[in-house]
Amino acid sequence: MKWIVVTVFFFAVVTNGMTQQVQPAATQDSGQQANKPIQIIGGKGPYLRMLTVKSIAADHFIAMSGTNSYTVEFNASTQFRRGNIPIGPPDIKVNDDIMVVSATYSEGTIVAQSISQAEPGSVMKSGPMDEFDKTWLAGKIIIVDGEQLTIKGLTDHQTYTLVTESNTLFFRGINKAALTDFKVGDWLRADGVIRDGKFVAAVVKGFAIAQPPAQK
Repeated sequence: MKWIVVTVFFFAVVTNGMTQQVQPAATQDSGQQANKPIQIIGGKGPYLRMLTVKSIAADHFIAMSGTNSYTVEFNASTQFRRGNIPIGPPDIKVNDDIMVVSATYSEGTIVAQSISQAEPGSVMKSGPMDEFDKTWLAGKIIIVDGEQLTIKGLTDHQTYTLVTESNTLFFRGINKAALTDFKVGDWLRADGVIRDGKFVAAVVKGFAIAQPPAQK
C-alpha cells in the first residue's frame, strides 16, 4: 500500500554538540511513491517533504522519510517557522517532525527554502493513498460555503468538497477550533466517510506550511 504523511503544523534543531553519523541514501526506488516530494504549486514546484530529524550539524541535518535518509541543507535565507512564529535552526531537535520546502527536486540533498516544525502531538499519518477522498482528504481551502469547505487536493491539485456537521470536531494544530476559524487559503486534513455521495467530515485539522522567501 502507498502511504503519505501529512503533518499538521503549528511549526524545531537544537545543537546538542554531537552529530549522529547517519549516511544519506544514495538512491531511491522510483516506485516508492510515499517518499516522493509533493509539488505544492502544480507542475514545477516548489516541492514539499515531510521528514523526521535524526541528527544535526551547523548548516544541515540528516532527516528520514520512511527508510530513506536525506541531507537537509539550510543557510541564512532559509525561513524557519512554528506555525506563524519565526524560529531558528537552534529550535529544531532530534526526532522533530518537519515540513521542508525546496525549489528543486533532489533525492539525496535538499536545499531548504523554508522549514516548518510540528508541535508535539500534531503529527498524523494518513490512511492508504487509495483511501484518499474516501476516508480522508488534505488540501488548501479555496471556497467556504456555509458548512461546506472546498479544497484543492494536497497531492493531486484536484478540487474536493467536504461537508461538516454539528458533531464535526475541529482543531488547529493541537488546539480545539471551530468551523468559523477556517478561511480561504488555510490548509487542512479531514477524516470522514462518504455518505449519500458526499464526503462528510468527522474531524478537521488545520495545518500551516511555511512559505519560501519571495523571489526578487
